[in-house]
Amino acid sequence: MRRVHTKHSRAIWSATSSLILLALTSLPSRADDTTVPPIWAQYEFRMGALYHGAGLLGPHNEAGGVDLNLEFLTPRLGLAQDTRWAFLAPRLMMGGTLNFDGKTSVAYAGFAWTLDITPNWFLEPTFGGAIHDGKLDVLHSSGRLALGCRELFRTGLSSGYRLNEDWSVIVAWEHISNANLCARNHGLNDVGVKLGYTF
Repeated sequence: MRRVHTKHSRAIWSATSSLILLALTSLPSRADDTTVPPIWAQYEFRMGALYHGAGLLGPHNEAGGVDLNLEFLTPRLGLAQDTRWAFLAPRLMMGGTLNFDGKTSVAYAGFAWTLDITPNWFLEPTFGGAIHDGKLDVLHSSGRLALGCRELFRTGLSSGYRLNEDWSVIVAWEHISNANLCARNHGLNDVGVKLGYTF
């Protein structure tokens, strides 16, 4: 049974890694671009504080404490750039959350779809893969989540507001779990606020 779980975990991570490598080849080149790109098409660094184990779509076993979140996003990928669907082109994202209370910390990579609702306000669904240092199989009474696999799916939804061309503030919900591919599947949820700087 453990071999089957390991096989599923490797499949999750391999699929995510392959998609990211494929997407890297689609990043737009700016070598011949003399125009100033719009603010949504530039590299961005984010830092934030997330409430750990919020319990949305999952148990509250690890609820409590604050995680430090660091995140980096690329420009939109060069997909469908000359069509009306260009706004759906995703951005590559990578980052991590660090817990200082001995609970689960996470590193992740994937895609973010930054969708403008107004020139300042945007929504951002995300999807990708994650690895963590948490527990795989523990008792409910342990105060820790049983995450089942070392490699997990990661999804989330953010709402952000651009304060100006450089700075934005983002409210985020993030979730990792294994979609029942392993024996245990306690999802970890974080919610919090991030500050983004576009450069």
